[in-house]
Amino acid sequence: MIPLPERRIIKICGLSQLDHAQAASDARADLVGFVFAPSRRQVTAAQTRAIVEALRGNAVPIGLFVEEPVEEINSTAAAAGIELLQVHWRADERELLALELPYLLVRRTEPGATYDSVAPELERVLQSPNPPLRFLVDSYHPGASGGTGVLADWELSAQLSQSFPVVLAGGLSPSNVSEAIETVRPDGVDVSSGVESEGKKTPELIRAFIENARASFDRYSSSSSAITIQS
Repeated sequence: MIPLPERRIIKICGLSQLDHAQAASDARADLVGFVFAPSRRQVTAAQTRAIVEALRGNAVPIGLFVEEPVEEINSTAAAAGIELLQVHWRADERELLALELPYLLVRRTEPGATYDSVAPELERVLQSPNPPLRFLVDSYHPGASGGTGVLADWELSAQLSQSFPVVLAGGLSPSNVSEAIETVRPDGVDVSSGVESEGKKTPELIRAFIENARASFDRYSSSSSAITIQS
């Protein structure tokens, strides 16, 4: 059992270099994310394992998958040495039952989505035999699954965070993460493009994002259960 802290989580995603992952871990990121889905940030299992084995600190590696078959997700995760999954919503939610690692489930906020249309979906998955640890609420882009820099629907996200464990993603950066946290009051935040300069991760932006997010989380308090990872 590897527990994540009870504090609200900060995730740095789209990593592909050890120095960037180490900068995130040194700055007290809780999760360091590796993208296995097709993307300019995509990494291989071998690349990820090399980073994971060299990484120091308490940051937990998490692997991002989109439409890959569950069998491929499980095998890639094992080969990469990661301990946590981030998967996108499935047309057939029963596929989630076959995931072999704990996971965060992505729910993009498409145009027209409302609390009344989204909440029943989240509740149904939470009641399944293999529920997600958190819901990662992300922005919607018709041509990309994430990392676009487009803001999520903060109003809807704030409504959802009152009833569900929400990690906010989509368009966050060091300059707006404090406002996002104060508005949405999520259980965590996730960033990728917002800590990049000219398309590349920047240790200074990574540290600034984490510092600003942690300070904002510390300004308010509410109960939060620990995430536990089965090993």
